[in-house]
Amino acid sequence: MKKLFIIILSLFLFVNVNANGNDTIILNGNKLELTRTYENGVIREKGTYNLNKERHGDWVSYHRNGQTSTIAHFKNDKKHGEWRHYNREGLLLVIIVYDENQIASKQVINP
Repeated sequence: MKKLFIIILSLFLFVNVNANGNDTIILNGNKLELTRTYENGVIREKGTYNLNKERHGDWVSYHRNGQTSTIAHFKNDKKHGEWRHYNREGLLLVIIVYDENQIASKQVINP
């Protein structure tokens, strides 16, 4: 029964998210992997959801030019761990460490 629910849930999410044609969701074990793209086909963001529809694990966002924008980590849909923010040229700007959605530390690398 649980397996059937997971399949139905993933199909439902896949159909809903793909409505704009720029998103894909793949069921991979006990997680849903999202890839969202810009209109030109460049990846906009990638990340995973747990089966409760919560962001969980690594998420990466990209600028329109393909350079990494943010490398983030979530734990049960809360910011958790190290987040790195980059400018459009790929230069690291700031590192922020979160603990359950709260900023634990912030280090400005390039103002």
